[in-house]
Amino acid sequence: MDDEIGKSKSGNEQESENQAHTNRLTDKSLADKASFAGVAEGKQYSDVFWTNTVTTTLHQTHPRVPELTTELKCQYRFENGWIYVRTLMYKMTTRYGNWYRANIDLALNAGGYERKNSPDTMRQDTQWHDYVTHLSVPLGVYGVEVYLQMRVDYDGTNNDVEPWEGWNQKITPALPPVITSPKTDELVSMPFNVEGDGHLPGGIIYLSGLRGPYSVALGTAIPTRDGKWAAFITLPSDITSFYAIQHIGSERSILSSSVTIRTVHSAITSPSANALVNHSQLVFKGTRNREAEISVQDARNNNVPLTISDNFNTDTWELPLKSGIFVPSGVFFVRAKNVSAGHSSTYSNEVALRMLGFPAIDSEVVQDAAFDLEGDNGLPGAKVEVFEDLSNFRLGTSEALTDTHWLVKLKGLPPGPLSLVVKQTLQGLSSGAFKAHAFSIRPPALEIPHYEFPAAQTVQFSGAGHYNPKLDTRIRFIVKSFPGTTPPNTPPIVNVQKDGSWVVTATGWGLGNYSVEVVQQIADNASGWIDSHACQFEVRHSLPQVSEVTHTPAYRPVFSGKGYPGATVRFTYPDGSEFAPGAAVRNERWSSATPKELGPTKDQRIFIYQSIGDVDSPAHLEYVFSIPPQAPGLNDPQENGQSPIFTGTCWQGAKVLLAFNGEGRYVAETDGNKWRYEKPGGFAPGNYTISVTQFAAEQESGPVRKDFTVRRNMLKPQIATPLEGAVVAADLIVTGGNGMAGASMQLRDAQYGNVLGQLDLTADGPWSISLTDLPRRGYSIDARQTLEEQKSEPSDPRSFTVALLAPQITVPEQDGTMARDGRIEGTGWRGACVEIWDVDANVQLATDIEVQPDGSWYSELKQSTGHHQLWARQSFAGTRSEESPIRSYRVVPNAPAIETPTADDHVGRRVWVCGFGVPGDKVLATLGDARGEAVVADNRTWSMLLNLSVAGGSHALQVIASSAEFQSEPTLQQLAVGTYLPVIEAPQPGRQVDRNPWFRGHGRPGVGHLVSWFNPEVVWLEHLPVDGGQWQGQSGQSLPAGGTWYWFHQTLTDDEGETVSERVLSSRFEVDAGDARAKQRR
Repeated sequence: MDDEIGKSKSGNEQESENQAHTNRLTDKSLADKASFAGVAEGKQYSDVFWTNTVTTTLHQTHPRVPELTTELKCQYRFENGWIYVRTLMYKMTTRYGNWYRANIDLALNAGGYERKNSPDTMRQDTQWHDYVTHLSVPLGVYGVEVYLQMRVDYDGTNNDVEPWEGWNQKITPALPPVITSPKTDELVSMPFNVEGDGHLPGGIIYLSGLRGPYSVALGTAIPTRDGKWAAFITLPSDITSFYAIQHIGSERSILSSSVTIRTVHSAITSPSANALVNHSQLVFKGTRNREAEISVQDARNNNVPLTISDNFNTDTWELPLKSGIFVPSGVFFVRAKNVSAGHSSTYSNEVALRMLGFPAIDSEVVQDAAFDLEGDNGLPGAKVEVFEDLSNFRLGTSEALTDTHWLVKLKGLPPGPLSLVVKQTLQGLSSGAFKAHAFSIRPPALEIPHYEFPAAQTVQFSGAGHYNPKLDTRIRFIVKSFPGTTPPNTPPIVNVQKDGSWVVTATGWGLGNYSVEVVQQIADNASGWIDSHACQFEVRHSLPQVSEVTHTPAYRPVFSGKGYPGATVRFTYPDGSEFAPGAAVRNERWSSATPKELGPTKDQRIFIYQSIGDVDSPAHLEYVFSIPPQAPGLNDPQENGQSPIFTGTCWQGAKVLLAFNGEGRYVAETDGNKWRYEKPGGFAPGNYTISVTQFAAEQESGPVRKDFTVRRNMLKPQIATPLEGAVVAADLIVTGGNGMAGASMQLRDAQYGNVLGQLDLTADGPWSISLTDLPRRGYSIDARQTLEEQKSEPSDPRSFTVALLAPQITVPEQDGTMARDGRIEGTGWRGACVEIWDVDANVQLATDIEVQPDGSWYSELKQSTGHHQLWARQSFAGTRSEESPIRSYRVVPNAPAIETPTADDHVGRRVWVCGFGVPGDKVLATLGDARGEAVVADNRTWSMLLNLSVAGGSHALQVIASSAEFQSEPTLQQLAVGTYLPVIEAPQPGRQVDRNPWFRGHGRPGVGHLVSWFNPEVVWLEHLPVDGGQWQGQSGQSLPAGGTWYWFHQTLTDDEGETVSERVLSSRFEVDAGDARAKQRR
């Protein structure tokens, strides 16, 4: 039915074919009924009156001779309570030749009756003939029989009929229905009631909606009374206009006037479907079409309100997520509830969203500095991040989640109270943190403390602990067991110092074994403490070794230290023989000197014992000491040019070491207790300091120093590069050594005696001089430097040859890429000519490429895609260089050219992208999330259609060409995408308008533009202002007659991000060919 109705509304007329058989009339007096005159003279006689009417054909067959048939084309129209009929033409068949005196009688019945009999001149010749006559009767009350009928009396032998015979079957003209409710622009809620007038008995009223140039069936009406009818319908979301048509048998009325309604509705426009959202940024936005109370619900969770309800009187609404609402991670569905006065509640379509919720923590409060933080409410694919509260310092990140459970490995956490927050991130969106969780991080367990007994019954514990300037950390002891029955004093609680150390002492610790537990505690900022894991250890108090042992560095040293009160200290060699006399401990101190001079010694081992009576300490103390040699004697240096002589005294057998200005370790000659040194090669002129030490018993003495001055000698320069016999280019750098700071270095051509280049040196040692434009020939050069008017010896001569080298290839790079239509570049000898060869094909690609004055050269190349190799060489003044190294690279397709859309062009949801390329290449175009492919045709063109789903605004179109596995560089085009759809209201579908019609519709702030549907380059109207959401204007040019459409789009100026709208195509309307202006609604 859609197609049939669609066709009927595209034209102004509708024809219905009515097949009928001849029937004998039951009422023989019908043929004798008097006719009612309709309007003797009136508008029914004007052709204009019969536009937009129904054309039908009456069919009649002779009651006894079936080969005799008649067809009569006629039109009918209903107006102002009357029905009008006009005949147009007829065609009659015949037998036994043609006949010319047949009769066609026509009867019209409704609220009155009229019959028209034709002249006795109708032709039976199987041809169409014009025949125009008019009938009209009042329509009458509802229920009266309405019909149109014809009677035919054929001419010819045995062809006539009785007066009551020859009538065809009645047809009932279809009265066009009238929609009385709702009115155009009336606001309704779906579904809604439609009421109308114009129903005839036996008729069926069909309702259809308008979707562009086509129709959509909405349902049939139910007759009520006296021609009234009603229907309960629901319009699809994209349809706002509908019309009615009446069917009676095979007759179809003309279409009723269409009605365009407005529906009470709301829609969620943001976030978009399947968008990833979080709590902190979740704001619902949408549209509505009248003042209403809007709220957003969780559509799959008992319609739990997600926002407050608020009244809006604008076209758009915006509601944030209600405070205290927490949506679990995952997919959830929302819908907008629309409550308008006088209308039932309506709901928008459900929109599916993905919530990136707040991760939940399930771990215990007290933890070590490294632990696994776990929880749930994660979103698969996201990563959970852990932060210290009130900072952006990230402590750890999970792997990408596979379910809602998450785990983050934390380490290196600071001991003490720690407030953590967790967030999860996916696709650049963060969930944010819900609330902070308090943890107590244990301080590290202590290592076994060091302990000693500084006094007979006094123990001292010490060790390293955790220090935090903002949180007190303390050490707590517990004595678990002790010797005897009297417990010792427990060490008091002690704080860890700034340097991380702690020390505590306790008394009453006699000789014996003790079991001790020590815990490190850190403040929790809540008047409590966080304990570390306990450290348990044993304390053994026995007669100690001596301590604090030292000795003097003299060759006859004195040893001293600390001992146990009342004990005696003994000294032995490792073999048990006495090393020094014993010493008594007095006031916990002792000392003893060796009986003889030891001299320099290294790592001498002795054993030291402590005893009380017959009881020795459990173990002796092994003491290792060294006595370094003393500084040697140093005499004043003896003058000897740049090689002064140094002498002095030393320990017999020692090695004497010298350094000058803190550098070097030179060994002097020794003879008994004397030494002597003369530096080979002497010194460069300058001021020096000599430092002398002696080495004995594997130890070095302290230094003795003296200052002296040496005058400078000139150095013979050395040439390092070019190498002897080298072949070089005309521009080269000569390098060498033995340069002297402040000297002037010259390079001399030994062959001709001229100076090639010179340089003032700023430092000793290496030097370099640049030479340019050297003639091609052999050279022998030397170097000489001059300082303070003193000249050095010339360097050894250096020979080399200046020749033409192979050119350099700079583009493409090794293993790089180049387009099919590419350009190779390089450097070479100024004025030379370069040639390029393909390695694989062994063919010349280019020749006579001139090297520019700046040393550069280039050549345009056309190559097939694939892997290529080439080399180059150059020629100059009849000389040809060697081949350059082979350059390997890949040739890729040329970047495709985009013809349309052009840069900054305006496009809509559907955009054709076309351009030029190389035949056979595959072209890939992407715009937002739209993607399309095409193959370049033989005429070098390509095109494709992209269906966009991106939001309006500026977007980049990227196009890449590929051939096999090779891809071109991308071509980018910035476009303005418009997705907003303006509304077109006039001309209405099927409306007949004059040559300069008015156009009207709705839009957003900005200006509108109208162009021809056939050729968008033809502008009908432009820069139409949109005022109060409406636009209108009259065509400034005469439009061509006939059916036509137009395109409309906007340039937007509001602040919603879009700069242009989508292009909208109007419905078809008719442009009158005459000069008279047709009526149209404005």
